[in-house]
Amino acid sequence: MRIKCLMLLLLSCSFLISKSEETNSKYGVVDYDAALLSYPEMILIGQKIDSLQKKTVDQLAPKYQELTQINGEMDIAFQKSDSIKYNSLREDGAIIYQEIKLIEQRAQKSENELKAQTQKYINQLDTIISNVGKEQDITLIMPKSPASVSVMNIMYGLPPMVLQKPLYYSEPAVDLTEIVIKKIEERNKSIESSKSASSGKSAGSSQTSKNQKKK
Repeated sequence: MRIKCLMLLLLSCSFLISKSEETNSKYGVVDYDAALLSYPEMILIGQKIDSLQKKTVDQLAPKYQELTQINGEMDIAFQKSDSIKYNSLREDGAIIYQEIKLIEQRAQKSENELKAQTQKYINQLDTIISNVGKEQDITLIMPKSPASVSVMNIMYGLPPMVLQKPLYYSEPAVDLTEIVIKKIEERNKSIESSKSASSGKSAGSSQTSKNQKKK
């Protein structure tokens, strides 16, 4: 009886060990910034944001200069007790201040609209990373540099990918960045092929209609 119990115990232990080996966890890392910037659309949005910000600075610079000049003239008018000129300058300053606020509000609205467009590609990237994780049998995926400030945070105001607690593993992480970027590049090529095919069809139909008119 004791021998049977011992045999059962050994069998159960071997079963648990094999199960533990089968479910051995692996973790991967992804360079989130590099992956997002593999989207041509994300680069284009970044360029538009940069252009918008430069345009806003160019519009605001002369306004701020004019406002500074008015403030200086107001100080002089106040010292001379010239209330008429002082009030006139204050009204001019209030108008310029409102113009500044309007420029800033319009620029912020346009920038927010551009940033909102990035969400589509962020969602796509999340799906791609999830699928790559399943294909590579990865249990956990996290940012490659969790403590660093994300480029996407600087460019688009997106929250940085920061882990709340450090994670420790005895095995090195599997870097999935190249695989993820390859998937995005395949997606980019597919879109370009579709555009080329579409433009080829439209050009062909245009040529056919021209030939029909000649006849």
